[in-house]
Amino acid sequence: MPTDSFNQGVPWLENSDKPDLRAGTKGLVDALTPRSNLRFDTAAERNAVLTSPEAGMEAFLRTEKLTTIYDGSSWVVAAA
Repeated sequence: MPTDSFNQGVPWLENSDKPDLRAGTKGLVDALTPRSNLRFDTAAERNAVLTSPEAGMEAFLRTEKLTTIYDGSSWVVAAA
């Protein structure tokens, strides 16, 4: 399956690909979700769900009303 022209690894289907709606949509969801601003109630919830975060991931913490970014080694608060 080819990927997007922005070199972000987001897959898209070719007309010649075997029709598989489940695999196609799962590929999109799996590629786009880590690139979105995820939302969690607390940092503890974020850390429990995102056990292997990637550098550049963003997460909004509802309780603290903070946007955090994973810098490759830890979560840091984004500048306002």
